[in-house]
This record gives sequence, structure tokens and C-alpha cells, in this order.
Amino acid sequence: MKIPVLACVLLCVFAAPESTKAQKLKGLHAACIVIESPDKETEDVGLTKESLTAQIVVALKRDIPKLKIESSSQRASLSGVYLEITSLETTTGIASFVSLSLRRPVAILEEDKGNIMTDPNYLNYLLAPVWNRGCLLIGGKVRHAARVRDQINQYLTALAAEYYKDNP
Repeated sequence: MKIPVLACVLLCVFAAPESTKAQKLKGLHAACIVIESPDKETEDVGLTKESLTAQIVVALKRDIPKLKIESSSQRASLSGVYLEITSLETTTGIASFVSLSLRRPVAILEEDKGNIMTDPNYLNYLLAPVWNRGCLLIGGKVRHAARVRDQINQYLTALAAEYYKDNP
């Protein structure tokens, strides 16, 4: 009896055991917070590096209390929550791209052998986003900062949900 290819693919995708799915946040114990320097338009609506850092610290401590938050200057962990906001003033208001990611150290593998590259002249890892969300917000200036903050909170809640899924 032949099973159609599409049925096989769907069966493999949906019947895959949980252990075969990537657990990108498994074992995450500490992270620092990195805010890319906001541009003038972002700061003009009231979103400063300090206020955004405080918002992320509060959300992480509330939603993931086990996660140790380290300052970027004294960090022992290489993992980090990265926020970047790029804004542009328009004739009718403002547009901002908001990107939040969690970056972790990853090993670099040789393409043909799959071995971890070990070259004393280079780092054997790099920071790569393992979790990322981003969107474009467009609207008037009056409530723009609140909309950006709401979006960041939604992203942090999604990050916390993923964290608890990977670290039951």
C-alpha cells in the first residue's frame, strides 16, 4: 500500500517527538541586556536607552525570576537580550522597526566534516540570535512610545513562554 508523499511529510512533521525539536533556550541561566543606541527620532518620542533597559530588566525579573541579569560591563555570561529600535519621522507621524532577540554563543562547524573549528587565531564561537521577533510600527507621535513599549512587553512575554517550554 502506497502512502502519498504529502501524508508522509505531514506525519513526520507533526509526529516528531519533542526531543527532536530545537530547545534554543535550554540551560540559559544568565544574560545581559544590550540596547543599541537609540537614534534621535526614537529618543524624541521618549524612548531612551536607560528607560528601555529598565523596562526589560523589570519584565525579565517578573517573568523569568530564575534568570540572572548581568550588566554588560561585568558579565560572565555571553548570552544577551538585544533590543534595537530604528525610527524614521514621516510627514504624518513616525515609523519604528522594533527588534528583540536573544543571542547565545554558538560553535562554528567545519562544513565538510562537522567538527568544531579550533583555530587559535580566532574565537571558536560567535553570538547568534537563537530567538528573534521584530515588527514595524507606524502611526502618530502621541502614543508611539506606548505602542513600542507594549510591543516590547509582548515580545518579552513570548520569550518567557519559550524559556519555560525549554526549561520545564
